[in-house]
Amino acid sequence: MNSQKKTLLKVENLKKYYPIKGGVLSRVVGHVKAVDDVSFHILEGETLGLVGESGCGKTTTGKTVLRLTEQTEGAVIYQGENIFDFTSKQMREYRKDVQIIFQDPYGSLNPRQTVGDMLREIIRYHKLASGEEMEKKIVQLMEMVGLSSYHIGRYPHEFSGGQRQRVGIARALCLEPKMIVCDEPVSALDVSIQSQILNLLKDLQRKLDLTYLFIAHDLSVVKHISDRVGVMYLGKIAELAETDSLYENPLHPYTKALLKAIPVADVDYVASKAVLKGDVPSPSNPPPGCVFHTRCSECMDICSQKAPVMTEARPGHFVSCHLYE
Repeated sequence: MNSQKKTLLKVENLKKYYPIKGGVLSRVVGHVKAVDDVSFHILEGETLGLVGESGCGKTTTGKTVLRLTEQTEGAVIYQGENIFDFTSKQMREYRKDVQIIFQDPYGSLNPRQTVGDMLREIIRYHKLASGEEMEKKIVQLMEMVGLSSYHIGRYPHEFSGGQRQRVGIARALCLEPKMIVCDEPVSALDVSIQSQILNLLKDLQRKLDLTYLFIAHDLSVVKHISDRVGVMYLGKIAELAETDSLYENPLHPYTKALLKAIPVADVDYVASKAVLKGDVPSPSNPPPGCVFHTRCSECMDICSQKAPVMTEARPGHFVSCHLYE
């Protein structure tokens, strides 16, 4: 990783709690801690992968970074300012700079609009181009994502799943963003199409100097595209490191378990015994101390009493575990 690169976006102690209401008066009786004190930064031109089981808070983190949902506590610093303090004018500029690719390529597209109409609406709203210049820009966008000019007049239902996701990528690129939050962009696609979309994202990153926050639950997908990887569990980051370091020498017991669970295409391979036991605890009632201790094979007495602190166990390799404090 190039240490000379500047930090584009920084997340500081981010929390997102959803209230639980009960009783006749619908009073708040608790909270779902979807994101619980998460911190990380993203450098210009890099891909930070965010991985974890379903319900760990990775998508909520991405939506909060985009300010599609408001935070409970914490800050998202962009160009030296907290986005939650932005004026409406600043938010409009931020929306241009930071875009999103959604998980469901069909559900995120308007079925009543052609691809061309969708892109024209965005371009007109942000006053980026008009007339022939706008039509030329749309053709360039389509070609950039591997589609043709004749696709411009088609509706979403006339595309395959992979083509729809290419349209979603074109829409995200329409405003010439600096950063894109990729929210499980290949999880709904066939394996062969997944690799095409991942390669397209990597090519676009090189050509346009894009920065990605890549959210996924598939560790093999994250390994293919990410420069650094953050592993989330129950709203917290358990481990954060450069991709090679994390996959070759994982430190957190949870990361080790996830990596052992990756399928291997070898008939002679004998899978090791499952390390994880039990189910993921409820985010509305997380365990005391380390939130992972109820499922950890290396649990110690301190784990159920005191929450671990994120520690730099090796240069650039951070882990939240009492084993390394």
